[in-house]
Amino acid sequence: MVSFLTVNAERSRHLEALVAFFEKTRPDVVCIQELMERDVPLFEKALGARSVFSTTTRHPNDGNPGIHGIGIFSRLPILSSREALYAGDGVLREFDATDMHSAHATVNRMLLCADIGGEGGMYRIATTHFTWSAHGDPDEYQRADMKHLIGLLEGMGEFVLAGDFNAPRIHNDRPGEIFGMLAERYTDNIPARFTTSIDLDLHRASHIVSERMDQKMVDALFSTSVYAVSDVQMHSGLSDHLAVSAKISLISR
Repeated sequence: MVSFLTVNAERSRHLEALVAFFEKTRPDVVCIQELMERDVPLFEKALGARSVFSTTTRHPNDGNPGIHGIGIFSRLPILSSREALYAGDGVLREFDATDMHSAHATVNRMLLCADIGGEGGMYRIATTHFTWSAHGDPDEYQRADMKHLIGLLEGMGEFVLAGDFNAPRIHNDRPGEIFGMLAERYTDNIPARFTTSIDLDLHRASHIVSERMDQKMVDALFSTSVYAVSDVQMHSGLSDHLAVSAKISLISR
């Protein structure tokens, strides 16, 4: 069994809270989205872990710009790792949030995967920070990017996939289209009693009633059939998104 955590760090805004939580809990494997590359050594030290990092863009980061991406941290041996591009052209650019087109054109969306040696065998852990859309509404960028992401996943064998998918599980009181494209293929391990992964005290848009932040389960923990995921919990006060923790074990190979 492997103890696991995934969290969107919102770049460097919550370092003190995250480091304290990591030092206290020391999960075996941690996936982090919206991760500044320069913060990797800090998190490695707090977790007592090694890591793999995938670059997505160069972010202004509140006036302190730097390389931005996703990472997988492990206290267990990392046997191998790989990354795959499913949106963008692979060129590192300055992130431009002027409009939807510029935002999409200046971020490379990556799937990062690590094979980790744990109890009972090898655990394949993957993470991503999926394409953003306004108000959680599915758009053509998300539809195209999800098609490409699923194409990559179909060639990966058995895995656990965690991350910020920027697509709600329930949208306008109906199953979310983009989230559902994954949920119909893989097990959604976050219990239905959890209705949002937004930290309503820390997210900058939590005061906007029309955004319905209490119904935005946009972070996810999916798995294929050889993995059992249990003891799923959500943790507040760490970032603008809630952290998701779980226990992961192998059923069979």
